[in-house]
Amino acid sequence: MMLGQFPFRFYAAYKELLRFYVKYSEPQRVPGAASAVFDALETAIEASVANMRKIPGRTAVAVDVSGSMSWNRVSARSGVSCAEIALLLGVLAVRICEESVFMTFDTDLYKPAVSTKGGILAQAQGIPVNGGGTNMELPFRHLIEESINVDRVIVLSDNEINGDSDKTVQSLADEYRGSVNKDCWVHGVDLQGYGTQQFVGGRTNIIAGWSEKVLEFIALAEAGTDSLTKRIEAYEYAVA
Repeated sequence: MMLGQFPFRFYAAYKELLRFYVKYSEPQRVPGAASAVFDALETAIEASVANMRKIPGRTAVAVDVSGSMSWNRVSARSGVSCAEIALLLGVLAVRICEESVFMTFDTDLYKPAVSTKGGILAQAQGIPVNGGGTNMELPFRHLIEESINVDRVIVLSDNEINGDSDKTVQSLADEYRGSVNKDCWVHGVDLQGYGTQQFVGGRTNIIAGWSEKVLEFIALAEAGTDSLTKRIEAYEYAVA
C-alpha cells in the first residue's frame, strides 16, 4: 500500500512523526514513533525511487532555500514548504546521479554533505533552511571559480531571484560553458510557476512541478525530443 505513494508523502509523514517525537521527548509516549517506523518510511521511499532512470556523469544540484521558498507551501492544505520539497528532490537527485556536487543557496552558498548511502528523508530533513535572499548566481560562480566540470546543473527554485551584480543567471551559465564545459546542460525545475524562469537557449530544459517525476525528464531531455515522444507513445500503448 505504501509503495503507491509519492515520495513527498513519505516526507510529510516523517516530518509529522518527528514533530511529535521531539515535542514529547519520549518515544514510548508517541504511538508508533519507534525507530522501526522511521526505518519503514526510509525503506518505502527507497523502494519508490529504486526504478527511477539513472543520471550518468557528474551533476551539480543547486537547491534554493531562500525566504520565499521557506514561506510558501506546496498547497493550501500542506504543511510542507517549497524549500523542503526542493531539498527532498535534491537528495533524490543525488541518489540517482552517478556522481554529484550538492549545494544550497539563499543570500549565501552552502555545501551540505549528502551521501548516496544515507537515509533520503533524514538527509533532506537535516539540511538547514535559513531564509534570506535568492542569489542564484552563487552556484554558477562557485562552479566557474573552482573550475568544477559537470555535465549538467539542476536548479530547484521558485526563481524569485535577487543577485548581487548586473549579470543575469543565464549569462553566468553561458560563462560556465565558455570557460569549463561547453556541453553542460542546465535543468531549471520551477516549483511555483511565477513565470520568472531564468534560463533560455540550447542545452536548457525547463520543468515545472514538484513530483519526483520531474527528475525522470532530465535524461530524456538530454537524449532529445525523440526519446520523449517514444516514452509518451509507449505509455499510451501500455494504457490501451
